[in-house]
Amino acid sequence: MERHTVISVSVAIVGLAYIITVAQLPVVSQGFNSTFISWNWTSTQTIPGDPLWYVIDALLAKLVSNVPLTTGYYYKTNFSCGNQTAYGEMKCNQALIATDCWSCTSYLKSVVWGDTAHAIGLTAKLEDCVVHYENFEF
Repeated sequence: MERHTVISVSVAIVGLAYIITVAQLPVVSQGFNSTFISWNWTSTQTIPGDPLWYVIDALLAKLVSNVPLTTGYYYKTNFSCGNQTAYGEMKCNQALIATDCWSCTSYLKSVVWGDTAHAIGLTAKLEDCVVHYENFEF
């Protein structure tokens, strides 16, 4: 019984932290500019099911979910699984609100990850967000 109570209190505290965080975000959305400025990628590709494909896909998801939560809308990290590691960074235009930053980076991820046939290294710039990832540290 006590364990259940502790879990309920923990969930309530996490929920309260989320409400406070969301309450601090601006509420007026201007959208994001999806115009491509530039992009280039390696000709080496990975395929679904390959460990490196999983690592890069997970890295991009991690970048997208964290960029809007950071000061300055910039996030750099890596993701590893077994002996595979990918390194990446994402940035949004600081004039965006957090939800538009998330929308921009989500859009960017979906376009470049599919259109480049799962390249193992890439830099792509939209008007309002940019991504860079590699299978080596930079």
